[in-house]
Formats: sequence, C-alpha cells, structure tokens
Amino acid sequence: MPYYVFDEQKYIFLKEQETFGRNYNFDKRSYYEPIPGGELGKNPNLYPNNPNY
Repeated sequence: MPYYVFDEQKYIFLKEQETFGRNYNFDKRSYYEPIPGGELGKNPNLYPNNPNY
C-alpha cells in the first residue's frame, strides 16, 4: 500500500493485506502503454511492442 509521508515529502510502500480481503487482477495491457510507432521506427531493438499492442 502506498502512503505519502508529508513531513518527509515522499511516498513509502508497505506490504499489507488489503483491508477488505479483495484480490485485484488486471490485464497485462493495464500495466503498459504502447511504444509510439515513431520510436519503433528509430530503434528496431524496441520490437516487439509492449504486450497486447
């Protein structure tokens, strides 16, 4: 869980159980954005594009 520590002006992340016991499962596509075509054209080492794009 992320928390913002105002006095230190930073975020900390603590591994905790989800309060209501829910599980979150997201599609891989939700974690990535596509690499723009122009960038892929400039650098062929970027292929393949991110998952599901």
